[in-house]
Amino acid sequence: MATSSHAACLPPRTVAVYSLRGRGLDVSPRAEANAELERLVAVAAGGDAAAWGQLWERLEPRLLGLLRRPSFLAHLAHRPDARRDVVVAIMGRLRSDRFHRLQLYLDARRHDPGLTFMRWLIVLAKRVAIDCLRADPDYVDHRRSRHPGEAPGTWIETQALPGDGVLSGGRPPMTNRVTARQILRYADGALTDPQKRALEMWAEQSSLEDIAAALGLDGPPAAERLVRAAVERLRRHFRGSEPA
Repeated sequence: MATSSHAACLPPRTVAVYSLRGRGLDVSPRAEANAELERLVAVAAGGDAAAWGQLWERLEPRLLGLLRRPSFLAHLAHRPDARRDVVVAIMGRLRSDRFHRLQLYLDARRHDPGLTFMRWLIVLAKRVAIDCLRADPDYVDHRRSRHPGEAPGTWIETQALPGDGVLSGGRPPMTNRVTARQILRYADGALTDPQKRALEMWAEQSSLEDIAAALGLDGPPAAERLVRAAVERLRRHFRGSEPA
């Protein structure tokens, strides 16, 4: 048995310490979470109900985080109910046709090992978000009738109609994106000529007296009734509950 004095005379030994990070392996909690996500995708794609439930549980907070960005969900980003609806729609796409899209992802990853599920999912989520935006009852899609230089759609802010006697000032509370006159460009056939003219004048902040005089109506009360009828009919038209 070596004495302590003998041990003290021994030369130091070189010990090799290997680092997983130095070898290019990420062992961070996020990397581990992503690896578990990939595993759940592979198992859920085979129809495993438990794996699908766990996958939903792990994806939901990530998707909600994405959908809070106005650049991702635009007008609906501030609405929790809308964000949840989009999450359900995304998960519905993943589950449809016996998890066909999950299987497509696995096929794509076999050809591109560097592809990650979250990177692939963000593309799908963006497409679903756009579909949900266009399907929202407060969105008017102008892609087929767009004027050059104008937005492809309009958001209608659905509010209660002004009370009696409140229509005599200000602009119509029907949109927070464009003016009432821009909305009216897409209302051909939805309003009668008097309704359209009355609403145009009101949007230009003409008084009810001026509207009544211009249209030959029996005073401001008649002008107010005409404007209110035009606003209500235009809203029903854009929400699809009344044919153009």
